[in-house]
Amino acid sequence: MRRQPAQSLRRYPPAKRHTQLLAFLAVRGEELTDDIVEMFDTLIGRVFGDSTDELTEAKVAQAQVLAEGARLFRTVGAILLDPDIPPAGVRDAVFRQIPRERVVAVVGDSAAADGTDADLFVATLGRHFRHIRAFAPPMLAALRFGSPRAGNELVEALEALATMNAERRLHVPATAPVGFIPKRWAKAIVRPEGVDRRGWEACLLHEARGALRAGDLTVEGSRRYTPGTPTCTGRKRGPCGARCGPRRVTCPWMGLPTSRGPWRSWTT
Repeated sequence: MRRQPAQSLRRYPPAKRHTQLLAFLAVRGEELTDDIVEMFDTLIGRVFGDSTDELTEAKVAQAQVLAEGARLFRTVGAILLDPDIPPAGVRDAVFRQIPRERVVAVVGDSAAADGTDADLFVATLGRHFRHIRAFAPPMLAALRFGSPRAGNELVEALEALATMNAERRLHVPATAPVGFIPKRWAKAIVRPEGVDRRGWEACLLHEARGALRAGDLTVEGSRRYTPGTPTCTGRKRGPCGARCGPRRVTCPWMGLPTSRGPWRSWTT
């Protein structure tokens, strides 16, 4: 939209001036909405990127702990299988070769390292949860999501999360959707005692980011994240069956001009 100083706008008749101001606000609202969604995309991508790096470090530490536990078990196994050591003296023999402090440390480290890759990743995401909560609730309160297909669980889950934020709920309701959770994360998030709130919310925002990029989620009032509209220009036929090429002045389906000249006269 062409910029004009306030002096120029004052010279126009009220109807035209008000129309241009409303058009400016509408366009600016779309731009700000797109900026919010793009910032959300960047922040979620950064959180998951950092979590992936931390997961790699955690897996290396886990491998070291498991290797240390295997070495300790090999020593204990050799003592257990030694026929010269009586059963009553096994405990003393173990602690003669392995200090008690080392056994306590290995047992504690192995308990902390126990778990699947999904468990480790969800635990890593939990350390970034405070950062996620700093920007996700205001974003969900400001945007309205939709989908070009019916029954999209992400839309229902985002609405459920917005309600949880508004009511300050700490736990995920039993009726909240969980079908959007990838199989590799499902067991770490959906547990017998309930749904892990941090993992569920982080997974939801990650999947919403991917759906926005793929066009499976739309945002009300956005210019970029909207459902695909049929093309009425070019050689293809539009929804009305007419070919709206550059020579056609008015689109028979929408009733709006299709070339620059008629648009200029129509808006002035």
